[in-house]
Amino acid sequence: MRKEWEVLHTAVNCEISLDRESKILICRWIGFQHEKPLKDSGKIILVLLKKHKCCKILNDNTDVLGPWYHSAEWTSTKWFPNMIEAGLRHFAWVCPKDMFAQLSAEKALPQQRVVKTFYFVEEAMDWLKTQE
Repeated sequence: MRKEWEVLHTAVNCEISLDRESKILICRWIGFQHEKPLKDSGKIILVLLKKHKCCKILNDNTDVLGPWYHSAEWTSTKWFPNMIEAGLRHFAWVCPKDMFAQLSAEKALPQQRVVKTFYFVEEAMDWLKTQE
């Protein structure tokens, strides 16, 4: 976590922070993702997006391990539409290093064009800061 980021929520699978200056939510996913904790964290992200009136998310999957097919369809067809309805406009997805996690992430991408993928957190954050 960077010093300018305020930690809003910590769970076994995810840490959610806020960069108050740029109004960007930072979601850092950690380790193996099981269905219930993943969906619970997703619901918390939705609440925090609304509460802090954010429209940008940095979704850091660098440290995700293994597949999470169990939630890929839910992410694509339920979670992303709810997030977009709540105001999400720009979602920078930092790809996992783990090949199986990457395959799940590809299945979770929404039909809407709010997501751009990256391989480095700094690159993703720089892009988000240029978006309106």
